[in-house]
Amino acid sequence: AIKMLKLSEDTSPTAELHPLGQTCVLAAAELVGVSRQTLRRWYRAGKFPKPLQINGMLLFKNTDLIEWFDKNASNNEQTQGA
Repeated sequence: AIKMLKLSEDTSPTAELHPLGQTCVLAAAELVGVSRQTLRRWYRAGKFPKPLQINGMLLFKNTDLIEWFDKNASNNEQTQGA
């Protein structure tokens, strides 16, 4: 197996997401740190971006995931700093 070099020191969950790509539900759940079922509940409740159905697969747009992480990281920093 070929290992890819990490050229950046960015350790955020979105560091490896290409802005023009898509991510499947399982990989997105792993990035967030929750189960697929929890992620499914979240997007059905409007708490997480909704995936697109492409060729029968549910895929999240990486731009939506990056935006969600950015928004939630700033919310977490504000609540932890209080």
